[in-house]
Amino acid sequence: MHAMLLMAASHLRHLHPEEPRYRMQELEHFSQAFPAFTAALSDSITEDNAYPLLACSVLILQYQWACHDITDHDHDNFLDLGFGNLIGLYSGMRQLALASLPITINDPFLYPFMFYRPILNIKRYSENTNIPLELESFFTHCCQCPKWSGVAEGNFNIRMNSARSLIPVLSAVKLGSAELEVSGLMPDIARVLFILPLFTTSEFAQLVKDNDEAALLILLHYYALVLRLLSDRYWWMRDRSAHVCKSILTNLGNKCERCLGCVRELCAGGPILLANLI
Repeated sequence: MHAMLLMAASHLRHLHPEEPRYRMQELEHFSQAFPAFTAALSDSITEDNAYPLLACSVLILQYQWACHDITDHDHDNFLDLGFGNLIGLYSGMRQLALASLPITINDPFLYPFMFYRPILNIKRYSENTNIPLELESFFTHCCQCPKWSGVAEGNFNIRMNSARSLIPVLSAVKLGSAELEVSGLMPDIARVLFILPLFTTSEFAQLVKDNDEAALLILLHYYALVLRLLSDRYWWMRDRSAHVCKSILTNLGNKCERCLGCVRELCAGGPILLANLI
């Protein structure tokens, strides 16, 4: 209950940032929800607590998205700036889901929900076009562009594997916003973008922590997609995504317009003109 009220207070603070009482309510519910959740995790997972624990983990993760509390002076610390602190919570949520599996595996609702693969529908949306191959070529350039620091040290495959996870969604965007809105794919896209950090490798996270510029560029594309596709529907993802996009763009500068052109188009809300990027 405190986790639900925490998100409600966070939403009210988002709607009325001038009202300090919502921040106080937010902190009060957080001080109740998080310790109780942590204590509950120390007990065995049973049929009685599996579902509340899973629900609470999602709410706390949503709150962490919403409560970025990032200021411009710390934009160099990218692991904590909207990414590293999320990765830890995503990892914990995955461990909880796996530990709950023996209990939820026979549940007619939760099991299909946990193992539904929305990425397959998104891939089918553009499978008869050349767009995925064009994006593969584009990200190949991004991951080894000599203008970014760190590329001379290798790690191309680490960057490229993370970039490939974005290609199905970016392909769908390239086919046109109007078409995408009527495609029925937006719920699947929301699921994919929400869970993508769940599959971030420790190697990629380390590159981000080390300010590897090509890795930051891939991360920038992820947050730009969230900002472009989800920020109007999912208020709790908006501010973090906008701030991280601004901060990474500031950090990267204008070293390669070919690499940054797609992100600029995403953030601007215009069409993605891959012909200018490939």
